[in-house]
Amino acid sequence: MADAMGMQRRTYEYFEAGRGKINVDRIHQFARVLDVDPYAILAAVEIRSPGFAVACAEQKLMTVFMVNLQEFDAKAKETVARLNTATVVAGFTRMFDALAREAAEGEDFLGARMGEGDRWTKPSAELPNGDRDGPEDDPEAAADT
Repeated sequence: MADAMGMQRRTYEYFEAGRGKINVDRIHQFARVLDVDPYAILAAVEIRSPGFAVACAEQKLMTVFMVNLQEFDAKAKETVARLNTATVVAGFTRMFDALAREAAEGEDFLGARMGEGDRWTKPSAELPNGDRDGPEDDPEAAADT
């Protein structure tokens, strides 16, 4: 692994043991070599859950999240400042609850919906629970909250 990352073995041993300050570039390099999610590694350190990085390794959950966050930033720009905390918390809670339900349902969930075509592979304006954007997603309604 040290050779693949272009560093001395001792340096890699320190890196792997988590000694010293976090080096984001090394984490990205490490993730590239193993083809895993670098953002999941960084998030796992922050939330103190090494298992999170392992669980996200293949589907690259946090990289997908970061790409979507980048798209959100491009669309919303400075209007993000108008969102109140309660609206943000409610939105993330709905999203993460829906993802947790889908993860818990596993293959049965996917198998039950295989006949529904591309609905499950293409993004849509529909929320994961089947609702359309509601009043809590309306900037004017959020301002009233």
